[in-house]
Amino acid sequence: MTKKVDVVVGLMINNQSEVLSQLRKSGSHYSGYWEFPGGKVEPGETKQQAVIRELAEEIGVDVRVLKKLGLIEHQYPDKLVCLSIYQVMHYYGRPYARERGSQIEWIHPERLLQDYRCLPTCQMIVNKWLDSQKIHLLETGD
Repeated sequence: MTKKVDVVVGLMINNQSEVLSQLRKSGSHYSGYWEFPGGKVEPGETKQQAVIRELAEEIGVDVRVLKKLGLIEHQYPDKLVCLSIYQVMHYYGRPYARERGSQIEWIHPERLLQDYRCLPTCQMIVNKWLDSQKIHLLETGD
């Protein structure tokens, strides 16, 4: 039986239509791949609480307002990942890579897919919500 893992992602978009992206630290599963900040939902935690906690832990921001965008699923060889995707509408602080061996960068989504090694779920998120036709809708919060 395939293990199911609930994961959350917090998309942060700047005024240049770039999305905050994160390089997975060495020694982690899929190290060296780029993704969006987020992580596993802990027992007893809502998905919104998980986004807030994960972004505080990973990139040092205090998330204040979230907008749920949707859900995607991806079957990896060893597990089914169910990702709840949120857009971070308002936060306090300046993002920085808090975990040793990780790094963050503001990257245009199309460049992320062309020039960086991304997780399959990252590619799915870009194609569904962040292509050049859709990202402007997200920036305004519509």
